[in-house]
Amino acid sequence: MKLKLKPDRIQANFTENGHRYEDQNGNHYVSVTQAMSLLMEKRYRFVPRKTLDYAAQRGTAVHACAEYDDFGDLDESSVDSEWWPYLQAWRSFKQDFQPEVIFNELRLIHPVRKYAGAVDRVLKINNEFWIVDLKTTADLFEEVGIQLAAYEQLLKANIENPSRIVFKRAAVQLKHDASYVFHECKSKDDFSAFESCLNLFNWTKNHGINYFN
Repeated sequence: MKLKLKPDRIQANFTENGHRYEDQNGNHYVSVTQAMSLLMEKRYRFVPRKTLDYAAQRGTAVHACAEYDDFGDLDESSVDSEWWPYLQAWRSFKQDFQPEVIFNELRLIHPVRKYAGAVDRVLKINNEFWIVDLKTTADLFEEVGIQLAAYEQLLKANIENPSRIVFKRAAVQLKHDASYVFHECKSKDDFSAFESCLNLFNWTKNHGINYFN
């Protein structure tokens, strides 16, 4: 079974400033990260903002290194010494699992639920399709399953014959000692949890309540 995007798929344009996703007509869509922001703020409420910002910057850098590495275009001289262990962890994962990269950083919009996001990786491992997200955080929380479920539905809304495709979901936690953890997400209520997050986000927006900034 081949995985093919619909000809009329809704691809998103992403602007880093403001973390904005827009369609070709300039319409703005809430992202998966934004919809989950109130939930994740509770999770990280005791972590200083400076620490969170630094971790986010490191995650962005490691993601970029991994993406270039997947395409064989990585200039290793550009990789900061702090990022190397995380990149080595990703390379170890690829060596162990031998994945085929089907999609990489695929930015899409859900045509019905009206949210957007970037599907980090779609991999084929042992003839199974996996939606995979790379994480560089010190801890891996169960909320990653909610995020991945949102990406799964986002992908299914934009591929041909979605009912014939079975996806598995996993986070690959890249660690500072160059090891990794492969964490499969199996909870069947993950997408309903995301829908609750999305509904709450939209409710606050519609009622002019600013919980999310």
